[in-house]
Amino acid sequence: MRKDVPKLNDQVTKEDFLDMIVESFQTVIFATVDDAGHPRSNAADIELRENNKLIFSTIKDGNFHLKPIKKYTKN
Repeated sequence: MRKDVPKLNDQVTKEDFLDMIVESFQTVIFATVDDAGHPRSNAADIELRENNKLIFSTIKDGNFHLKPIKKYTKN
């Protein structure tokens, strides 16, 4: 069981924030839109923080990092 999500304040450092994410959240949803404008999302489990980077895992078919990402621009 993960800890309760802590409250943020101006004294929280980047390192503290990344640690909070790992300690407080188990699964996150990454979302984007495809070339046709349809929403696409994938779940990922947050595993650990290493060298100020979050390490996460996905399911076997969750290789969303290989899917094309379209940058959203507001008209």
